Amino acid sequence: MNSIIPAPTLVPTEALLAHQMMFDGVALVLALLHLALFAFEPRQRANLFCGLFVASLGAVIHANFATFLDPHALWAARIFPVAMAFAVAMWLRTLHTVFAVRRPWFWRILVPVAAGLGLWGALQPARFHYGLLALIVISGALATGEVGLAWRDRRPGSRLLGVGMTVFGLLVVYSALRTLDLAPDTPRSVFVPVYAGVCAALTLSLFLAQNHATLSRHALALEREKQSLALARADELELVVAARTSELRDEKGRVDELLYNILPRETADELKATGRALPRRHEDVTVLFTDFKGFTNTVSAMPADKLVTELNDIFNRFDDIMDRHGVQKIKTIGDAYMAAGGLPGQPDDGAGRIVAAALELIATIEERNLRSAVKWHMRLGVHTGAVVAGVIGKRRLLYDLFGDTVNIANRMESHGEPGRINLSAYSYDLVRARFACDYLGKIDVKGKGEIDMYCVRGPAS
Repeated sequence: MNSIIPAPTLVPTEALLAHQMMFDGVALVLALLHLALFAFEPRQRANLFCGLFVASLGAVIHANFATFLDPHALWAARIFPVAMAFAVAMWLRTLHTVFAVRRPWFWRILVPVAAGLGLWGALQPARFHYGLLALIVISGALATGEVGLAWRDRRPGSRLLGVGMTVFGLLVVYSALRTLDLAPDTPRSVFVPVYAGVCAALTLSLFLAQNHATLSRHALALEREKQSLALARADELELVVAARTSELRDEKGRVDELLYNILPRETADELKATGRALPRRHEDVTVLFTDFKGFTNTVSAMPADKLVTELNDIFNRFDDIMDRHGVQKIKTIGDAYMAAGGLPGQPDDGAGRIVAAALELIATIEERNLRSAVKWHMRLGVHTGAVVAGVIGKRRLLYDLFGDTVNIANRMESHGEPGRINLSAYSYDLVRARFACDYLGKIDVKGKGEIDMYCVRGPAS
């Protein structure tokens, strides 16, 4: 005899074969299931040990039934103890893995003992009877202890495993008592040890399934929490990006506004698009020059901060006037103010707009002189012609006009009288339909000879 299971005498062969096929099928399905789970999730090593336990238990059951069907099957008698010893080791290893038990000394003792018992049973099947019983009892007691500790600590699934272990223990005790002729024996009681092994396998498998489901739920909850945090972080980043984009848009708007205040829109757009603005020649541009008579004496008699405040206030008003009339302020140099009409992007009739703006400049100075202690006396000169316009330098950009037209407009101003707008003949020809003018004679312009000069009285009646 090679097992603790007495040979049946009254059990039909068909019943033995049916039970063998049923138990082999259950063991095979459970073993493949847990090995597949381990293949998909190698970190869950308990599935590997459980699969090996169920496979070795299936080998134990198959060998037992083989000896029942053929008492002379020596191969089954030798496989049985080896498979039984391996099943016990894998059973305990599964429990230790699930409950995270760290006992290296235990495995240093169990593995040699199990291997020795298995080898002894393979070589001496007839003498393995009580050694096998001792192995099962000892391993069952150890497993019961592990499950009891887990139950005490209220670990998930420990109650299910405890119930299974209790049933398994009762069946093993009954089989042991029956073997020692201390319990009644029936023909069907031969299957009790097999039911005990299958009960242990099913219970352990269900426990691992429950443990896997718990871990999966925890992992799913953690993943959902991560996704929730990621979404919250994404929303937060989106708000930050939106706020930063709005800030950048506002900053860009301020930069564009500043650039458009410095340069004509067409030139500013070209500078933003290409990083440079090419000089261009423009025809029929009307240039206005103004300055204040006696400015040098005023500077010497007035504190610097007062002078700057006065000029700033005056030129701010001049800028507003130029904006209203749709002409372009070019620059200021000391007390000189320069503007131009007829540039690209400006309304038509640049000459008429310049003269209208110049009349308003005079009115502004006269109104200011009525209430200010400092009296300003301004001369104005206007000329129309071709100019070259471009941006000068790469820092502190300055949009400027060049050519004889600028020089002649300057000469018109310098030959004028305070409170009077002097026009060149070409500018007069462009505005005489809108403004009444007086002929003042000729002035000599260096390099140009004598040029006719006119004075604007006001709008034509």
